Amino acid sequence: MSSFPTWPVRIQWLVATISEQCATDLEAIPGFLLENDTGAKDELAQWGQAHFDTALAKAREDAAQAQDAEACNKALNAYLKAWRKGHLQLLMCRVRI
Repeated sequence: MSSFPTWPVRIQWLVATISEQCATDLEAIPGFLLENDTGAKDELAQWGQAHFDTALAKAREDAAQAQDAEACNKALNAYLKAWRKGHLQLLMCRVRI
């Protein structure tokens, strides 16, 4: 017996705007860095939580205003620089709608 529904299912396609996609990517960065970047916890200890909270708040504002991939890249890279200037960088972001 299948676990899939047997009745008609209506699928609604959700299309995110560039700024929504950018914001989603931004929100994934802090946790990803702390989990996967061996130096991230040291940076957090050195700079303090307030430094990263301020950088994230600014990046959220910038991401919310992003109208194209270039603006999104700029917002994400600005946030990455808060972690390690010159060490972390987003080289290219392709936004698909």
